Amino acid sequence: RSMIAKAKEEFLQSVKFNPDQADAHWYLGSIYRDEGNYKEAIHHWKRYMSISPKVGSYEEAKKNLEKVQESYK
Repeated sequence: RSMIAKAKEEFLQSVKFNPDQADAHWYLGSIYRDEGNYKEAIHHWKRYMSISPKVGSYEEAKKNLEKVQESYK
């Protein structure tokens, strides 16, 4: 199993036990984008943005979200 797959599994466990774990949502959005799973990427970036409005990587998440949403249409 790849390191990305292991990290993905750990981030999923993290948000399962703590749905407000912003960093895990950020990384899951990135992993799902790279896998081409835009629906899940959108979900996790939106969740990240709702937890961390205007702080952290909010603007970068917003840009990523907009790009992925265009691809998902």
